[in-house]
Parts: sequence; C-alpha cells; structure tokens
Amino acid sequence: MMKKTTLLIAICTLLMGNLFAGGILTNMNQSAQYVRMLSRNASTELDAVYFNPAGLTLLEDGFYGGIHNQTIFQYRTIESGFPGLNGSEYKGDVKALLFPSLFAAYKKNNWVFSLGFGLNGGGGTAEFDRGIPTFEKPLALLAPGLQGIGVPATGYEADLFLDAWSVFFGTQLNASYKINDVISASAGFRYIRGVNTYEGHIRDINVIINGTSQSASDFFSGLAAQATAGAQSLSAFPADMVMPDAVAQGAGLPTGLTFGQGVAALTASATSATARAQATADVETDTKQTGNGFAPLLGLNLSLDKLNIGVRYEFKTSLTLTNDTKIDGTGFFPDGEKDANDIPAILAIGVDYMISDAFKISASYNNYFDKAFDWGNNVYGQEKTFDHNMFEIAVGLEYALNDKWKISVGGMHTNTGVTEQYQSDFTYSNSAYTGGFGCQYKINNRLTLDAGFLHTTYIKGDKTLVDENVGSYKETYDKRNFDFAIGINYKFF
Repeated sequence: MMKKTTLLIAICTLLMGNLFAGGILTNMNQSAQYVRMLSRNASTELDAVYFNPAGLTLLEDGFYGGIHNQTIFQYRTIESGFPGLNGSEYKGDVKALLFPSLFAAYKKNNWVFSLGFGLNGGGGTAEFDRGIPTFEKPLALLAPGLQGIGVPATGYEADLFLDAWSVFFGTQLNASYKINDVISASAGFRYIRGVNTYEGHIRDINVIINGTSQSASDFFSGLAAQATAGAQSLSAFPADMVMPDAVAQGAGLPTGLTFGQGVAALTASATSATARAQATADVETDTKQTGNGFAPLLGLNLSLDKLNIGVRYEFKTSLTLTNDTKIDGTGFFPDGEKDANDIPAILAIGVDYMISDAFKISASYNNYFDKAFDWGNNVYGQEKTFDHNMFEIAVGLEYALNDKWKISVGGMHTNTGVTEQYQSDFTYSNSAYTGGFGCQYKINNRLTLDAGFLHTTYIKGDKTLVDENVGSYKETYDKRNFDFAIGINYKFF
C-alpha cells in the first residue's frame, strides 16, 4: 500500500544538512582558498574569520573585507534491486549557483574583531524528477497484488516529483587577542537561521490492466463498491445458512461459507479496497520550516617561527525548526509544529609549515561529534547508528611563483562513521576523496583574487534490504560533487 507519509518523510530528510564538503549537517567549504587548497584550519589570511579566528592576530593592523562565491553541483544516484520497478536507477540533481561567504576583520594592536557570514548547512536546490525508490516500491506491488486476485494487471504509471530547498544561514562574531608572540586566543558565537522549503507530489497513480492504463484510486474504489454491494445482497439471507456453490462463486468467494461468513469476507474486502483507493490518491505538500540557533566558538593559535598551529572548537548548535504549512493533507507537517534539528559539535585542528619563503605545506583535521547525537530511525525502522565520529584529513600545498601569483593544490579524505543501519534512499552518508586546485593573484598591495576548483568522488555504499513481499534485495547509494569558487579580499586601511 502506498503510504502518504512517504513523500513527506523523503522531502524532510533528503535535504537536511550538508550537501557539499563537511560533516553530515555542516558545510566546511567556506572560502575560495579552501576550494583551491582544502586545508585551512591554520589559516592566517582573511578566511581565518571562519577557519581559525585566533590566527587573525597575525594580520597587519587595519580593516579587511572579503566576498567569495561558489557554484556547486552535486549528482546523486541510487540503484535499487527491488523487483517490478519501472527502472532501477534514480537520479537527483542538487545545485547551488550562489553560495556566498562574507568576511570582515578589524585589527588594532593585540585585538581583532571579526564578522563572518556563510551557508553553514544546506545551500542548494534539489530536483528529483522521478522521486526515490521508496516512492515506487509500493507501486511496484500493485500489479502482483491484483494478479493474486485474478485481475490481469501488468504494471503501473505515476507522476512523481520533488523540489526542495534548504539552507542554514550562519552569522558569527569573534574577538581575538594576542596573548604573547606565540599564543593567541579567540571567543565568539555563531547564529544560525535555518530555512527549509519542500514542494512535491505523487499524482496520477495508474494501474495497467489488459493493456489499458486506469486510475488506481478509481479502480480500488470500484472494487470497494462491488464488495459493499455484494455484502448487502448476502445479508438478506440467514447468517448461519451455507451459501450455494453458485452464489459463492458468483460473489468471488470460496465455497462452503455461510452467508454470514460471506458478508464478513466481502466487508473486509471493501474496507481493504477503500484503504487502497485512499492510499493511491494524489499526494501534495507545500511546507516551509524555519528556526534559529546559537553555538559558542573557541579558538587557539600558536605561532612558532615557520610553524603555525590553529585549533577551533564549535559547540553543539541547539536548533528548533517550526512548520509553516500551506498544503499537507497527510497531517505529517502540522502547521506550527516544532522539531529539533541540532547540529553536532566540531573540533578542527590545522598546521601550516613554511618549507621556504615561497613554499607552504598545510594539514587539517576535522572531527564531527556525531555519535553524541540521537539520530532516530531510518525509514526501515532501523536505528541510525555510528561506528565512530565522522572525520576529515586534508593536506594542501601552496607555492608562490612570484610577488603576484600563488598556485595551490590539495587533497582530502572524508571518513563517515555511519553503519549500514543509518543508510537509506532518503538520507545516506558516504566516505569520499576530494581533490582541489587553484591560484591567488595579488592585484595590488590591498586587493587579492582567489579562484579554485574541486571535485569529490564518493565511495559507493551498499545495503541489503528484506521486504516481506519480495524477499531480499540490494540498494546502492552514490554521489559526486563539482565546485567552482572565486573570492576577492581587500584591505581598506
């Protein structure tokens, strides 16, 4: 049976959290320098506003501003071995043509005050023209179910569509202080404004019978009407009288039943057919979720001649989203209902080392404290468990060709900590390898331009599932990302 809540659950979970580089619920790609290098946790340039606020104390005195944008494409592919589907491959395109980051910092003597803005989670629009396997699995069972009662059904048709947009806007303030020539510290907070919008439908569910496509809801309504009429006609006879064979066969019932048993059987059939008619009716949703949250931020920077070390700790963001629902016939998104959508804490550590005046090597480590969270259950009723926290390890190289040009390259491995129980076609997490490269051009003593490109290849995730109707089958989950970035930084005075 097609559950109406299927669409709503899928829409809710498909876009929650990170779409690009970072943890399950966090975007770490916050500057063009990151895209071209992938290791920025020990940055002492302007993007340290996000990556290493304590490192801003190594800037010269003055006021700095920067604006960066990324254009990002993500392609999701799900392969399902569920029998009877109209094709095994499902594709979803997620895109963010505008993915801005803004940085500002004012340094005077030992103090730096900084402001940052970025898309800390989500940030893209997702289109799934065919939905996902869970949309179609109940439909694939329609024809076999009808065949079991003697109806010559051979397939199904449906109009499935999902369009969703999600973004967590992050605005942060930090104060950094240079304690001595080696140690600097920072403290601040980030304010998160979360916005999710979901529009989708499952319409025109048809069954194909004798080569003709007809409305499944109308067909089941017709079956319900026939069964109800049959029960009413049988109820005119004594309940304990055994039905003649011809009467039983004419009503589509086994022989040997009493009229009372026949009425009960037809009434049950009418109830079941009515439920199927309701379940195969059109489903639509138009919902917006909004909410606010805060997270304290702490940072430490150690400057040791050619070696610079940055440490940043982001506390958990407590975030609650409230529904503003225009269309929701299922009641799954009641208008005004609140749902928790907290973001796990993060520990980020980075090291930069100047091999020479022109050549820098950088390494970064990010740990996302996912295991501390109760992620609930996936659509199959299995707990979303973790073997370990997700972590990332990145290495970047930067070389100054001359006073104007720098080139860079970086690589990163993301290791997801999810178990097989976490994965589903609604929401899944894959380990990945990312490569990036790019350049920086110093236009003058005040203005610099950065540009970069990265590509992420994910390791396919497999899951073996068991359905009571078809037995065991496999699903495979995959993604890939492309990211183009450009950024301008300017020192005003």
